[in-house]
Amino acid sequence: MRVHYQDKDYWVGFKHEHFTKLMGGSYLDDPIFTSGVWAKGRTICTITAGDKENPIVVGYGEASCSEKDNFIKEIGRRMSLTRALEMSFGDNREARKTFWETYHARRTS
Repeated sequence: MRVHYQDKDYWVGFKHEHFTKLMGGSYLDDPIFTSGVWAKGRTICTITAGDKENPIVVGYGEASCSEKDNFIKEIGRRMSLTRALEMSFGDNREARKTFWETYHARRTS
């Protein structure tokens, strides 16, 4: 997703990892251990600036899903984007608003 803010282009990307649990309790993939529980999956959001050949990571956010929760990509995208925006823009409300407007518009265009 491309976001244009203050004469600069930013790119927001999402990656979903869903860990498959086998019968007997072991995992097919390597799950992550976070906050005292094994995660069922996670969503990673990266915000980059610059051109596609030489991107510069300006924000990174991650959302993990507990074994007890359903793995819902939309919730993971929102949580990880929130964390990436906090890392890259902090309290800049104008920047966060621009990113969220672009995020919500992606489904209507």
